[in-house]
Amino acid sequence: GYNPANKNNVEWYDWTSDAAIKICWLNWGRQMRWKPAPNIMSQAYINACKTELTKAATAVKAWYDNLPEDKKYLLAGVVVGWETSIGANLFYIPNGNSYLDKPEANDPNIVRNMDMIPSRGVQTTGYAAVSTAGLASSGTLTEAMVTEVVRRHLENLSKTVFDTGLPRSLIFNHCGGWAKGETLYSAGINQYSCPGWSFYGDAGNPANDLTAMQALAKSDAPYWAAIEWLLQGNKTQAEWAAALTNSISNNSRLVCIYNWSDISSNTAALDAIKSLNK
Repeated sequence: GYNPANKNNVEWYDWTSDAAIKICWLNWGRQMRWKPAPNIMSQAYINACKTELTKAATAVKAWYDNLPEDKKYLLAGVVVGWETSIGANLFYIPNGNSYLDKPEANDPNIVRNMDMIPSRGVQTTGYAAVSTAGLASSGTLTEAMVTEVVRRHLENLSKTVFDTGLPRSLIFNHCGGWAKGETLYSAGINQYSCPGWSFYGDAGNPANDLTAMQALAKSDAPYWAAIEWLLQGNKTQAEWAAALTNSISNNSRLVCIYNWSDISSNTAALDAIKSLNK
């Protein structure tokens, strides 16, 4: 929960720490309360991420190094970030702090507009990260500012894993991106990792997501990935096979299928996956 001592380590809804947020919301199938979003440019937060991620990546590297050469394919990659963004997955309702001590049942049911950037149709956040990064301390918070701090954050995470000795070809970042043409898609381009995005509407063929493909064109990484992917609707085995084939092409190394609990009983999906792994 909210700790006043951490007001510089959480996001703000305006340019000073007096606007530190005390609560956030998620909507993963239903709206739910969450802890306040972090200030991803806070040095304390950066240090905490580095400490824990170094432990995890070091353990993965040790396991990988001990694999025989004919088993090293078992490591598809290490992924950092999770649809990394500001104000999208974790969002802040206008006057959100006023709800902190009230029953969750009284929270307004929010319908966001993901095409409205950077607010996403709710209260704009990102002021803490942008201010801490030295990009601005007053005026209008812009899409470009938010994209830049997300880029720095993903670069920090990627470099942390890279510094453990894992090669760039095995490091992927998961960048957010929802609106056609938004610059956030490019925030995953850095020298330490391969970029990755979520594909739902274009899971049948990620090449149709032109904004992601335009960002990919800026990358010199050896690979990219469909980090979060799900073919939706009642599809045949052939349609599943085609979608997966399309998604593992053009130097895509990794497809991570989400909502596996549903897929595990989907015969068409399972048969397609088995056919591609023969």
